Amino acid sequence: MVMEMAMRARDDIDIPMSQDLTPPIPPLAASLHCSFLASHCSSCFHPLQSNPNCSLSCPNCTGSVNYCSPVCLASDSAPHTSSGECQYFLKTKNLQSDSDHLIHDSTDLRVALRLLHFCQRNGLVQFSDRLGGLLVGDLEEVLGEGGELAERIKDDALLMSSIRSDQQQPVRGAQLEMMVLLAVLRNSVEVQVGEGWSIGVAVYGPHFSWFNHSCSPNAFYRFQLYECGASCESTGFLVVPSPMGETTNMIEGSDKRESTTTQEHCVFSPRVVLRSIKPINKGEEVCITYTDLLQPKFRT
Repeated sequence: MVMEMAMRARDDIDIPMSQDLTPPIPPLAASLHCSFLASHCSSCFHPLQSNPNCSLSCPNCTGSVNYCSPVCLASDSAPHTSSGECQYFLKTKNLQSDSDHLIHDSTDLRVALRLLHFCQRNGLVQFSDRLGGLLVGDLEEVLGEGGELAERIKDDALLMSSIRSDQQQPVRGAQLEMMVLLAVLRNSVEVQVGEGWSIGVAVYGPHFSWFNHSCSPNAFYRFQLYECGASCESTGFLVVPSPMGETTNMIEGSDKRESTTTQEHCVFSPRVVLRSIKPINKGEEVCITYTDLLQPKFRT
């Protein structure tokens, strides 16, 4: 049985103005949407300068990903190459009829490659309903239902498996790849900046993924792009992960571990920050909305 998780207030949050509930949380894995690969840095997600000579590209996959500085290129080298993302671009460029389709629909697949690399590097791979704290759920049930989602997971998993096999990575009939893809589809969020347009997809750890949905939320989230030289001062975690229905069995001591591990892996990737919009009592569940609450309930 899958234990439902929640995020609860560590203390009373009753100040009249809204307050940050978390420090900026780095992702476990993140990738730009394909339409932004040429115009934005694949490490920090900032727009590249208009002068193409000022940007840097991966030399192996011939410019499929670009970077704004040597520092960003170096920081993203391992997630890009060791995960198989670089090999993915090389493989799809050699395909003729389906290459455009594969490239344009590859964001979730590339995030899954990066997430699997992160989990394997940190010993978080287990064949269960969770992956590094992320809810995966019943893969067999999803595949048994069939349909477009199941076919997409199977097709992308086979491609991931072939890429990882090329890198001499262990393969178990693409079962692991399917599990990671499902984890991405269930836990990823669109990285929105500026006027709300999405430039990529990211998966964050339990300190974000365990926030549940409410149509009357008491918190919201926003994204921060890394700014060189910006102050690192921020709030600590005012919320803690907790099993649903419990207020005493809160997970302590994991805040620093999760933050340190992901910062070392995704040095300049976009952070997410949770902020309160209502007074919240100690032990009360903190919820966000997963949807646009201004949209009508029924669409024609």
